[in-house]
Amino acid sequence: MGILKFLFGSKAKEEEHSFELVEQKIPVEEVKHEVRVKYSEGEAFVWDFFQKSKDLSFSRFYLVHEKPAKPHFAPSLEQAIGWFRGEHLPRNGFGSISWGKDKKFQCRLCDFAKHFPLRLSRVERLVIYKEIPEYQEITGWRVGQVESELIGKGIPTKFIELSKTHAIIKWESQKDKFICQKCAERLKELGREAELTDYVIFPRD
Repeated sequence: MGILKFLFGSKAKEEEHSFELVEQKIPVEEVKHEVRVKYSEGEAFVWDFFQKSKDLSFSRFYLVHEKPAKPHFAPSLEQAIGWFRGEHLPRNGFGSISWGKDKKFQCRLCDFAKHFPLRLSRVERLVIYKEIPEYQEITGWRVGQVESELIGKGIPTKFIELSKTHAIIKWESQKDKFICQKCAERLKELGREAELTDYVIFPRD
């Protein structure tokens, strides 16, 4: 575990990101049927993938029984960040989803909405390897946690509804109601300031 500083962006402008890097290395014997891999010849459990694939090239892999379900692992850090933001999503037989670059929060009283940027706060790097008859490994990357200045940290996850997968963020904060500054000030004027306890207040400008 540590802090990884990575430059990522267009040629016109480079944006610096600092986030925690969580690394884990697991022998393939421990996750035989717990990881599914998508590769050029199809899809297989990771144990079978190691047996069948000649060069261990893959397009993505994911943990089968993970709760809550997080993003799939990408072959590179650049792809993991891009997929998370909705850039260059893979077209390889899975329904691709993204969490975007920002999150919209809406006032409960007046319906005013504002977008706040999502900062990457944690990236996960997972290595699955085997040692016999020779050492081989695959390495996957994904965004494991984000942070918003409005509500703090959250874990990107997803749920399926009517055969459609939705990308959501499970926030650490227990507050799930939002109110704009204008409506909050109006409640104070009316002597109803106590009602603001359960709300997250956000600015309008």
